[in-house]
Amino acid sequence: MLDDPSDKIHPELRLLSSCLPPHDNVVPFLGFRKDKLFYSLVMPWMADGTLTSFIRTHGAALEISTKTTLLHDISSGLEHLHLNFVIHGNLETDNILITERHSACISGFRQSVKLSSRDAACPQSQMPPKPAKQFAGPEWFARRDDAMFQNLPKTLFKSDIYSLGCVMFYVFTTRMPWGDIPSVEISNQLLKRVTPSRPKGSIVNDKQWALIEP
Repeated sequence: MLDDPSDKIHPELRLLSSCLPPHDNVVPFLGFRKDKLFYSLVMPWMADGTLTSFIRTHGAALEISTKTTLLHDISSGLEHLHLNFVIHGNLETDNILITERHSACISGFRQSVKLSSRDAACPQSQMPPKPAKQFAGPEWFARRDDAMFQNLPKTLFKSDIYSLGCVMFYVFTTRMPWGDIPSVEISNQLLKRVTPSRPKGSIVNDKQWALIEP
C-alpha cells in the first residue's frame, strides 16, 4: 500500500497510483521510491526493451502474425487508457516496452492527461507538450489561427490514434515514419497537413496500408 505523497508528486505518479486500473498491455505500476525531494516510479523490468530496439533487432525476422499481435497489444492498451478517459499524449515506440514473452505494454505517462469524459476539452493548464515529432499529427503544427489548432484540446484522443498509426507504420515497415527527413522538414510537412507516405515496393501490402492510413 502506498503512503499519501505530498502535493509536489509528479502527475505521472498520481495518474498511475490512483485512477488507472491495471491492464495486461499497460506497464504495471508497483509503487514508488522517495529519495529526499525526488520520487522514482517502480515498475517491472521488461526483458526485451523498447519497441524501437525490439523491431530494430528482430524486425526482419518477425512473422506478420507476431507483428499483428504486438499491434493488437498496443491497441488494446490504448483502448484501455481511452476507456478510462486518459490521453497518453506521447505514444511512440520508445514508450512501448516488450516483455520476455514478446507482448507489448504501453509506458511513458509523463505527458498523459486524465479528462472527465471522452467529450471533454483538455484545460489549457493541463495541455501536454507536443508528442515526439515523428509520431505527432498535423494538428500540433497548425497555425494558432487555424481551426485545427484551436480544436486541439477537444481532439487529443484522436491525436493518440494518429500516433498509433505511426507506431503501426514502424512495426510493419521496420522504418520510422518520415525516415531520415530532417526534423525541420518534418515540421514543415506537418504544417502543410502532409502525413508520411506509403513506402515504395512491397514493404507494406494493401491491407496493412489500409489499416495504417486512416
